[in-house]
Amino acid sequence: MNIEKKILRSIDSLILWRNIRCNSILIKLERLLNNMLKEDCHSLIDDYYSLFHAFIEKAKWDGDIHSWQNYIKQLVELDENQFSLKAERLNFQDIPMPMVNLAKQDLERIEHIIKIPWDLIIRKIEDKLGQSIEPIFKKKTKKESFLNLDIEKLAEKFNTHGCGQFGVYRGFRWNVSKEGRRYLEGIENIDAIELEDLVGYDIQKKRLIENTKLLLSGYSANNALLYGDKGTGKSSMVKAILNRYYNRGLRAVEVPKDNLEEYYDILSILENRGLKFIIFIDDLSFEESESEYKHIKALLEGGLKERPKNVVIYATSNRRHLIRQSFDDRDEVTPADAIQEKLSLSDRFGITLTFMSPSQKEYIAIVKNIAASRGLTVDEDYLIESALSWSMRYNGTSGRTARQFIDHLEGLTAINVH
Repeated sequence: MNIEKKILRSIDSLILWRNIRCNSILIKLERLLNNMLKEDCHSLIDDYYSLFHAFIEKAKWDGDIHSWQNYIKQLVELDENQFSLKAERLNFQDIPMPMVNLAKQDLERIEHIIKIPWDLIIRKIEDKLGQSIEPIFKKKTKKESFLNLDIEKLAEKFNTHGCGQFGVYRGFRWNVSKEGRRYLEGIENIDAIELEDLVGYDIQKKRLIENTKLLLSGYSANNALLYGDKGTGKSSMVKAILNRYYNRGLRAVEVPKDNLEEYYDILSILENRGLKFIIFIDDLSFEESESEYKHIKALLEGGLKERPKNVVIYATSNRRHLIRQSFDDRDEVTPADAIQEKLSLSDRFGITLTFMSPSQKEYIAIVKNIAASRGLTVDEDYLIESALSWSMRYNGTSGRTARQFIDHLEGLTAINVH
């Protein structure tokens, strides 16, 4: 069997990883190989360079070498199929053996795709065209074998890091396309803040860490409300928790308040995954005229659908009672019940953590900690005086103000140095 037919047969014979055939680069590869088998070769040059163009547009570069091997390996690792989803939830030894055998067969076929002898392909095209063409893939200096990432190691990777988009991103936002389709959108650059960067609030930090560890260990974890003064690090603490435990299978989904009514759709995506999820609702509060609070109430514990054990809700707010009240509430038909329903919303969170603005002394400690973490060498008296002046001119003493001040100072220092 010639090389074109061998590769085409490998692509056509995929079972579990059959979805990768829909990848635009593999579609172009199939077109090129099929046309190489035909007598008419007028489109070969366009097929070849279209494949080259598509690869450069989509593939990640390995130094100055176009890595076909790495690209196909990525397709395998990111595909969601019956094996990868099963491996995400189960240990390797618990995956049914017939499925493991099917996966092994697919990887053997994918080996043929990865090890395409591009020098031979190019020679055959040049012979048909009667002209030389530019090589797409530079030859590797050492022989590589795809199957050194064997089926068990691949399953372990899925089990630890997830598959599909959950294997790529640690954070997601619930989004709506122009066509009205709801979907999870991966967030490229998550704030890299670490728990060590958050000075103070040690009790709050400890409680949230304990609760998150329960989630990761498969036990029932409580939903948590982080409320308090603006700029005190409520959102930062949730992001730092995510960064700390990402490698243990933790992911976060940010859901805008306006989309809370779609919580059934969100839970249906998350509940059968092998990973653990924080549904993150930032700056949660409602005006008295808004009825959307009923959706968060149902999401917390009041709906027919039980919250999955692999999902927890962490919300931040600037006020303890999430629904603003007014004197007019007393005019409702059942005033006591209506007011109680609204006030009890925050009580539905199992854990409530309070974040108050730091004292001047605590603020200076935060400033010093951030400066040290960024390697800023500034006279201490100047640092303290400038930080206090900044807080008085702008947003008062808070963790956010401290970070904004250090951002400004770091820029000025860089300009002065260079």
